[in-house]
Amino acid sequence: MLFSEETKQDLPAKLSEEWQVFIVDHFAFSAKRINVDISFETWKEDWKRSTRFYEQLIIDKVICHNIIIPIASGKSEVIKAGEENTPPLGAGSLISPTPACSLSEWPKKCFISTELNKTDEEFLGDILRELNLINDTVYNACQKYWNNVISAHDIGRELIKNIPTCKISLIINSANPAQEAKEISKLPLRERTAWFLAVVDYYFTKTKLLNAISFESMSKIPLLKAMTTTAKKKDIINGLNEILGNYCFHETSSNEKICRALGMLSARDCAAAACIIIKDNPCFPSMGLQSANLLTVGNKPYLHLTSDEKQLIFGVDKPRARSRKISILNGQSAIIFKQLVESTKKGREKIKNSPNSSAYRYLFITVTRYGAMSPGNIDKIITGDIGLNLYDTIKNDLVNVNLNKDTFNLSSIRVTQGIIEFLNTGSINAVAKVLGNSAQTVLGSYIPDWLFVRHGIKSVRIFQQKIVIVSSANKPWLLEISDFESEKDLLKFIAKMLTEATGQDAMTADMHRKLSGCVPHSEIMFTPLIERNLRINLCPESLGNLYAYAEHSSKNLDNNQRNLTDEATGLTPQSLICLAELISDAAENKYVGEVESAIQSSIKGKSLLEFSLTHKKALKIAEQRVSNIKVANIYSLREI
Repeated sequence: MLFSEETKQDLPAKLSEEWQVFIVDHFAFSAKRINVDISFETWKEDWKRSTRFYEQLIIDKVICHNIIIPIASGKSEVIKAGEENTPPLGAGSLISPTPACSLSEWPKKCFISTELNKTDEEFLGDILRELNLINDTVYNACQKYWNNVISAHDIGRELIKNIPTCKISLIINSANPAQEAKEISKLPLRERTAWFLAVVDYYFTKTKLLNAISFESMSKIPLLKAMTTTAKKKDIINGLNEILGNYCFHETSSNEKICRALGMLSARDCAAAACIIIKDNPCFPSMGLQSANLLTVGNKPYLHLTSDEKQLIFGVDKPRARSRKISILNGQSAIIFKQLVESTKKGREKIKNSPNSSAYRYLFITVTRYGAMSPGNIDKIITGDIGLNLYDTIKNDLVNVNLNKDTFNLSSIRVTQGIIEFLNTGSINAVAKVLGNSAQTVLGSYIPDWLFVRHGIKSVRIFQQKIVIVSSANKPWLLEISDFESEKDLLKFIAKMLTEATGQDAMTADMHRKLSGCVPHSEIMFTPLIERNLRINLCPESLGNLYAYAEHSSKNLDNNQRNLTDEATGLTPQSLICLAELISDAAENKYVGEVESAIQSSIKGKSLLEFSLTHKKALKIAEQRVSNIKVANIYSLREI
């Protein structure tokens, strides 16, 4: 192989676990050629040939069947090799469904941006809430699925326990298995099904006669052949449906229903467990988790207890880094691991006595019509096209979120935890700790470009809207061509524009000239002012109104009323009273200290004399207007 020759790496030994590292290294090595000496499309074709080569080695039993071969797919240069640049759950989904009508009849919301009135904090907060909702919904759906699996296991275990092993031995050793099967068929449906499960469990766990779960395998054993005639197969399935109820989907195969009742796992069950584990332990790389070992080569468990013996510790390999990632399992993950160990016990013991004996060490083990084995690439089981995948099984629990099926995989679940941590803390180091990567890797690969792109798109759309609104000011079609569906939202955006437009450029001047009249007395004008500086025009009219308001508030409002904060402006009556006193003292030259003199200099402007004259005129205006002030909404005052 070219890769082996150029890197001087020897081929791993037959069925060695080093094949996983070798294949991933080969993939990364070949990907470096993209845009250097080959195009992306050519590289994809080259890697497909390499994939077929490795798949043939699996068929020839040179490589273990559970080895994960990276996939090269997509129309753009997105390489599915690890988790760098992996989109989070729900990325790329469209909230608005495509209307089944002509383009001219599409609703306006399909074309506009609804984020223009939001602050950066609100904008990022919305992304965080959306990610949390999708993240929690997927987790809860997988947890619900897993709980159904465990409930079915419990039901099957109780049924089998009720039938003594000695009775099963007598029937199995009977000289006339057909007659024994006939006697069992006379029992009620639930008991018949329990006997069937007990006999199958006995043959699978205590003999070498049954190594796979299927009617075909059972037909080779006289007693089971007599119990699974064509007429009785339907009876068995009906019995399983009645016993398991909603704990097993009716669409699943008869083999899977039997396995679930026997306390064993399907590949889909393993996928649900993996989704839960990687969400709670995002430091586990997805490829490492899929091929994780429960036991070492010396048959010692990788599960350990903390020093206080209260928590479990587990680690998985990170193939490309040639290291292990360790995590202390939280309460739910610890429960899942214990249930996994219990549910894979029968399959694990069966593999120990098979030619592929090393596979019993894997964390995930399934039992199928082909025997006990590792499920292999779990991502393919989550959304794959073969059989009933996990996504299709739980999609009814995902209807309330905008989850794109293409982003539902272990890598996306893991990356989502990192992005949520970043939006919560803003810390690259915090994300690095969560994902088990270096800060440099997180910054370069895990803080997604789309987060910056979405923010950039928002900024561009805001600028576009400013041009549209200014150019169409006072025109009847203004609302129709804007990115707003209501006049209220449009006015809110205009108010924000005017508040933030403090420059001296032509665009700012045009905005104030054309749009100031749109919201002259609207309360919406004051909403954006909460976190802004208060500006006062030091003219007689403006100061007169301030003095009148301050005098009225001092005389007519009690202490509690004077300290109530107005939600629109963030001001209290007391703050305006203090401001009036500050300006009045400055105008009357009452400041003597160094600090007070500095305040006076800032307020008076270029001429103290001119400022004093303005103050005197303002006092006369205040004297005339103070009696005309009425209270509205506790202290918000308006002039009659």
